Amino acid sequence: MTRKLILGLGLLLLTISGKGQSISDLFLQLPDTIVDNLTAKERAKIITNKSCHLSGNSKEEKVVYTLEENDSAKDFLRIEMTFESGQDGYETFELRSFDMQSGGKLVIYSNIGGVHDDYNQNKLIVFEYKNGKLQPSKTSYLPKEIGIKDFIKPNTPALLIKKYKQNSCSAYSLRSEGDDITYSLNDNNLYDNEFNSSYIRGNSIKFIWNGKKFERKKVTKEE
Repeated sequence: MTRKLILGLGLLLLTISGKGQSISDLFLQLPDTIVDNLTAKERAKIITNKSCHLSGNSKEEKVVYTLEENDSAKDFLRIEMTFESGQDGYETFELRSFDMQSGGKLVIYSNIGGVHDDYNQNKLIVFEYKNGKLQPSKTSYLPKEIGIKDFIKPNTPALLIKKYKQNSCSAYSLRSEGDDITYSLNDNNLYDNEFNSSYIRGNSIKFIWNGKKFERKKVTKEE
């Protein structure tokens, strides 16, 4: 067997081993500490039963984790944490994987938390799954945060920039029909407060995966 053929078979095996992991499998391999301290057993219960109540719940604070989406074709999973005891707060946990040209998978984990339309990007962590192991990536691949200035025109007055910051929030959405994810500015409060929106360039920035890296696109306006 030639050296070139051996190398080719090795690369094929690496690729197959990475693709064999479903998004559910990858979710169970995440460290407990980044997923609200949910154990792998509790996360498996969410996937199997579509929801899970924590054993430490009380009448005053009853938390439920609900499986909102588990799409193996899109390699996307989304879980939401809400209160059944009346509190308004919530958290979402999203996981998305992409095939890497070098073999294995690039795995993106996102955690968002807030109340109604006021939320924050709590975590954005990039992993690589290779050789049967899920490990944090040494390459960032994505900016963890994008500032308000990326969404507004260069000549925007400082006072308006301050108001935009106070009345908007932004985060990643990993759900998509294609090989991309989106960083979105939620500017609903700007219009609710009748602020001048003429300085807003857009509210959405897409990052398209090409097998090696994410290509950042220009800001656009989406409804």
